[in-house]
This record gives sequence, C-alpha cells and structure tokens, in this order.
Amino acid sequence: MNVLSYHYFGDEIVKIDEAREYDHVFRPRFDSDLLHIPFNKLNLTFNPNGDGDIFHFQYKTLGSSYELEILKKLPKEILDKFKKGECKFIFDGGSESRHDTSILYNIQQYCDDVKLNSENILILSGTLNIEDLNFTKIKVCNFLETLTFTWGDYKDVFDKSFDWLFKNSLFYLRQKYYLNTNFAPRKHRVDTIKYLNDFDLLDKGLVSFPDVYREVNNKVMYDKLDNDLKEKCDTFKNLLPLNIDTAPSSINSDYEYNPEPVGDEFYDSIGQGVVTKTFNEKSVYTQWDSMRDMKMVNPINYFSTYFTLEAETIFDDRKSVILTEKVWRPILMYSPFLILSNRHTLKSLKDLGFKTFDKWWDESYDNELDPDKRHQMVMTQVLKLCKMDKLDLHKMYNDMKNVLQYNKRYFMEEFIYKIQQNVYKKIEDLI
Repeated sequence: MNVLSYHYFGDEIVKIDEAREYDHVFRPRFDSDLLHIPFNKLNLTFNPNGDGDIFHFQYKTLGSSYELEILKKLPKEILDKFKKGECKFIFDGGSESRHDTSILYNIQQYCDDVKLNSENILILSGTLNIEDLNFTKIKVCNFLETLTFTWGDYKDVFDKSFDWLFKNSLFYLRQKYYLNTNFAPRKHRVDTIKYLNDFDLLDKGLVSFPDVYREVNNKVMYDKLDNDLKEKCDTFKNLLPLNIDTAPSSINSDYEYNPEPVGDEFYDSIGQGVVTKTFNEKSVYTQWDSMRDMKMVNPINYFSTYFTLEAETIFDDRKSVILTEKVWRPILMYSPFLILSNRHTLKSLKDLGFKTFDKWWDESYDNELDPDKRHQMVMTQVLKLCKMDKLDLHKMYNDMKNVLQYNKRYFMEEFIYKIQQNVYKKIEDLI
C-alpha cells in the first residue's frame, strides 16, 4: 500500500514530496522494525508520486485537534476516492494533540452527514484517557509520539549510562532540593515561579525560566501575555532569565558553532532551548535543560537535586491527560517527581504500569479538577519538602530507591515496546 503524507498548516494542506522531510509516523530513514513503523511487515511504501492508499495528515497542535478542519478542506478528488473505499486516512497531531468524547462526536457526526466511512479513519492521539468511544467507528490510538518514533534517537543514552551514577549518588548529599525547568511561559509556570519567589524557595532549587521581556525578531513574549500574567511576571522581572545550562542557540547537530540568526518569534529556529541572553549580534544563549531533545538531558541537574517539580504542557480543568517528554525525563533519570499536569495524570501513569510517590508525600492533588487548587496543593508539598533538613530528604530519597529503579527498568524493558506494538496493531487493523 502506498502512503502519501501531508502537512496541515492551519490554512492549507501541503503534500510532502521528499522522504527526508517525513516526520513522526512513517519515517523511512529508520531501519529497525522495533523503532518505527515496519514498512515491510505492514506492506507500506512511501511514494509521493504514486496513488494514495493511505493518506497521512500531520499537524502540530497544542492541546487541540484539527481532524474536522482537514476533512472539510480536503480536495473533492481525495474525498471521492475515500467514499469509494479506495483509500484510508491517518490523522497525526503528535504527542500534545487532545481528543475527548465531544471532539470525536463532532467528527463522527460530520462523517455521517457527508457519508464518509469513519471505519477507515485512524487518529493518533496524545490523549490517554478518552472516556467513551462506543458511539464512533473511528479508530483511536494513543501513541505517545515523543517515545514511539523518536526512541531510537536516544535509547542508548539512557540504557546503562546513568545507572552507576544513581547508585554512587546515594552516598553523598546533593547541592539543591529540586529541579524545575520551564520552556514556554504558560500560566501554571508563571504561577510556579511567583510562588517559589514569594516563599524564598528559588535558591533551594535549580530553576530555569526565560526572559519574557527580551526582544527576539522584533517581538516580545511579554506582550502576548494577559494582564494577570504580566502582573505576576513583573514581581520577578529583575530575576530573569533564570538559567541552569546555557549555550549558543546556533550550535548545530555536530556541536559546531554556526552563527545563524534567531528563528521565528520567541524560540530559536532549530528548537535548541529557551532564549536567555545575547551571545553576539546573530545569536543568543539558550536554556538547554528545558528542550524537547532528550538526548541533551543534563544528568548533573538531576543528580544535584532530590526531586523534580515538572510543569507539563497542558494544565487546565479538562479531563484529558497528555504525557510528553517532561514526564519521561525524571523517570529515566531516577528522579521522583511532583507534576503540574491535568487531573489523574498520576493515575494514568499507574494504569500504564508505573509507580508514584504517595508513600512519601501527599499526591491527592491528582484528584483535584480545579487547576488553581491543584497548583496550590502541589506547591504546598514543594514547600514542605524544601523545609526538610537536607539529610532527612537524602534519607527519603534513598528510601525511594526500589521505586526509582523499577520505573527506569520497566520503561526500558517493557513499557516502550508495549506502546510501539499497540501502534503497529492499530495500523494493521486499519489497513
């Protein structure tokens, strides 16, 4: 079966003509059947010049979904082919795409109205806990994209590299209490920095937060914040940027300096961290510890702290749970975590087979739907931990050893392969 892939940019659907531009799901440049969609096994071929048996639509999304928009904008010839049963659709919004019952209901309703066979649609979703799928024939698969198809890029980094460091670290006190890295200045992250500053806890941790007042390409992120967030940022303006690791943003994949200008809006064009301060006229320093590339994780940060205060991408009052690299980093680095995420994130992790830390601190925040109350409950635990004597905290960490080792081992030896095989099966069922 031939695969045609398209990018959706919000206003147009653009065909991908070169395999090297292929991203996320079908990546021919990978050569291991365990680490990518096995083309030979599934009888799939990427051929942009051929007829499409599978139409694969990629779109970057943050807590939303675009399937209905894409369906409404598809050319008539593609829709006619789909109606005749001559092709099938795969929608891929990445690890931060959000779906719930109402979204899927609207897609199903549209399919019914225009007579599209929804059985031939597969949605790869970032959402773990979609409550009800009984009303729809659409196939839905959570595939944790951050893991499933990029795992081959950094598996060896986490395999055995840090095991000895973890065991050795049990014998010495650590520099700081906690680690908190922040990329985009979302509300819950702004609230976190304000809380840490108000309670004099910033010096207790390794903390990063960008300079939202800095102009990048004639744009200032502060200007995009609502008035409430502006007022909160103003309370710690003189502290910004908060840095842990910095490096020139224009360092390329070979770690050679390449002075290219900063990219669009707030972020560096090649995604290498948060802009912090000027390096020279054409580049800036960036915050490497908070970037998505897990290959660049700094073990020193994790083994210099006792727990991670992790601020996930999505933090609101909706029931959907989305897990990104922000959860997996502390698990792979033997770091217990409190997580600012949606309700039942910890429950979802337990359902997936992981263990959390309710033996050592109160995790009832995971049951709170209201985001402001949930944030306060998390920060109350952070405050309690930061008031502990460091030796007592060290003993607590040592007491967590079995859970930390279990989570790392389970992730490496079982979990990642379960997720991958689930995706393979869903695609097999579709085709």
